[in-house]
Amino acid sequence: MSVTYEQFQELDLRVGKIVEVRDFPRAKKPAYRVVVDFGLEIGTKQSSVQAVNYKKEELQGLQVVAVLGFPSKNIAGFLSEVLILGVAGEDGELSLLTPSKEALIGTSVY
Repeated sequence: MSVTYEQFQELDLRVGKIVEVRDFPRAKKPAYRVVVDFGLEIGTKQSSVQAVNYKKEELQGLQVVAVLGFPSKNIAGFLSEVLILGVAGEDGELSLLTPSKEALIGTSVY
């Protein structure tokens, strides 16, 4: 599959900061419920993230890259509004995508 640069630009990828982390015992797969701040223009959005290889304290305050603009998804009675991006680390565990330097909250990825 190939994607044009124009199609890539249509995706709303932004940097957000995790401001709240809660356990999510109702999820089928182990996960946390998180609230991510995307700045004044967008505000906060909630999501579910299968990042249980991270401690809650590690996630709190972490900047992440997320996709905005997808329809909300009901996950075990919880409405997930954004998709937080990650990759498999060398150990096979989830590694969340984060800026290598502190970024402005709400900044678009390009």
